[in-house]
Amino acid sequence: MMKRTAPSTEHREAAAQAASLRRCLATGKSFEKENLIRFVASPEGELVADIYGRLGGRGAWVKAEKQHLETAISKNLFTRFLRHPVKIKDGFMDLLGSQLTQILISRMSLMRKSGLLIIGRGKLEMAASRLEGLLIADDASQREAASLRQLVQPGWCEKAIPAHILGHIAGVESLAYAGVLEAGHLSEQKQIDALLADLARWRAVTQTQKQENRS
Repeated sequence: MMKRTAPSTEHREAAAQAASLRRCLATGKSFEKENLIRFVASPEGELVADIYGRLGGRGAWVKAEKQHLETAISKNLFTRFLRHPVKIKDGFMDLLGSQLTQILISRMSLMRKSGLLIIGRGKLEMAASRLEGLLIADDASQREAASLRQLVQPGWCEKAIPAHILGHIAGVESLAYAGVLEAGHLSEQKQIDALLADLARWRAVTQTQKQENRS
């Protein structure tokens, strides 16, 4: 009898990568799960966005971009794939955008509670040497934002986030800046990676661009 050999590192990595891929219903191409949104039918037959892929039942994956989601809806692809009629509420895309916005706010709020996200220009300047990312509101002064970026030199920067969204994480009406500190361990890095994935999905679905901040 031939002795079984353990899978090679390359084989395990390839298998793990394949397991993280899903085929987009609208494009027919495969993408990482973090770049797609899973949809299922509720017991009442309504289409439901399963952002974290936790709901049971047959799921349809679509690239998290407005144009692909609209294609899947207009061509009735969800009904075909899920194999039974699916009801889609009026204003479904707006509801999805609101859901992604709330997920983004919740993510940032939890990161602030854990100390991984900080607010206020003074705190950002004091933590400059440990700052990984910078979040800039859409109503922030371009001149001030450029000055702050030059001072703290973050590894990445997300601009043009609506000020009221950043304000939610501080319990105020609006907020100009927030910063993400460098990860001290793996669980914090996972939080940062999840935040960036949430931001990318939110931008792509709501079509909120990273335009330059005004002066």
